[in-house]
Amino acid sequence: MSNFLFATLDAGGNLPPAVGIARELLELGHRVRFLGHPQQAAAIRASGAEFQPYSHAVRMAPAEQMPTLRQVSMMVSVFSDAGIARDVVEEARKEPPDVLVVDCLLLAAINAAAKTGLRTVALVHSFYAFFDGPFRRTPITAALAMRGLGPRRVMQQAHRILVCADPRLDPAGNLDGNGKVVWAGPAVPSCPARFEAQDPDQLEHHCLQEAGCVHAEGPRCGGGAAP
Repeated sequence: MSNFLFATLDAGGNLPPAVGIARELLELGHRVRFLGHPQQAAAIRASGAEFQPYSHAVRMAPAEQMPTLRQVSMMVSVFSDAGIARDVVEEARKEPPDVLVVDCLLLAAINAAAKTGLRTVALVHSFYAFFDGPFRRTPITAALAMRGLGPRRVMQQAHRILVCADPRLDPAGNLDGNGKVVWAGPAVPSCPARFEAQDPDQLEHHCLQEAGCVHAEGPRCGGGAAP
């Protein structure tokens, strides 16, 4: 049995892929722990995984109505949160995991884990083409880069970059990424192995899942790499 520690954040659609992977790991008999924002506790514990809230994280309220500039400032603060990074490293030292899985948005935590020598996987919960492309050219990431946390540089410090998307739909699906980037397939309740003969309505539903829509019944990770 292996020990997995996940670090996540309350950003909405980023959580179901992580929970989907956690369920798969639990079914295989592994131990799974999560660090996250307090409001994520119910969803994570419902999967059977252990949950512990961050002790030093800045406040995050993604559903709260606020001016755009304040929202951008909040995101920059959370993505570069030294408090989350501290909690992740402290928890890993207290009970060392075999693998640390960190949401790709938690750049300070990935950076800190890499410097500590922890075996780290950066979890990408949508198309890698977005996170390695347009996302790197936003005001948010410009501010992060000024803090030494440019997304591409930080994620390349992880041992692996795990993408929860189908490589046949992700425009970056053919990217090797020096062997670091791995496509696990979409986090959906069930995933057909092939799409050639699939009903158009089903294919459309699958594409919507890939774009970030989450099935209400809860995810499962499947699909794998393209044949």
